[in-house]
Amino acid sequence: MALALEVYPHWRTIPELAREIGPSGALTRAVIELITLGLLESHGSAVRPTKPIAHLQRLELP
Repeated sequence: MALALEVYPHWRTIPELAREIGPSGALTRAVIELITLGLLESHGSAVRPTKPIAHLQRLELP
């Protein structure tokens, strides 16, 4: 999530994320789970945080 938030509102691809944290099935499962929970939105192999999540990040709540 943090890697996607770094470049919001731009999209990050799953291969891009894998290059930064290492390829694994865990990354794919985590991305799918975050999409299911409504925290990430997807467009093909690209993902980005949803608008409400990006807004919460900007608020810097403790």
